[in-house]
Amino acid sequence: MGRAYTTVDDQALAATPGTSVLSIQSATTIRPALYELITGNTGTPADAAIECRLKRFDTADGTGDSPDVDPVDPGDPASLTVVQGNHSVEPTYGANGQPLIFGLNMRATFRWIAAPGREIKAAAIATEGLGFVSFHASQTTLYTCTLMWEE
Repeated sequence: MGRAYTTVDDQALAATPGTSVLSIQSATTIRPALYELITGNTGTPADAAIECRLKRFDTADGTGDSPDVDPVDPGDPASLTVVQGNHSVEPTYGANGQPLIFGLNMRATFRWIAAPGREIKAAAIATEGLGFVSFHASQTTLYTCTLMWEE
């Protein structure tokens, strides 16, 4: 079992194709394995459905802020995974790399936990990783995402 880390950030909900809330990027020495994702509306909700996607990027992680990354075990060293949130420049997502897509009412919170051994992994290539995007055609509110991974 690898070392486990967690991070959280938020982003204003945008129209399709959305804006990345949070991303984790591999290094050449590690493969982040996502085992838990939690998301929900932290703004003023409406009775509207949004679409959420966990997407793979394979060329670049774009540009965003640097949210805190916390080890689950405080005795572990700093994470080697590069984390960005609240993207102003989107990652370069691949056409078919969307391992998790779900609809969500804005008044609900969603939690996904991988079955043991079935974590969503990124390749050990420094330009690849996973990004979480949420969007709606006309609603505006703030969405928060927590990602938990092993490396």
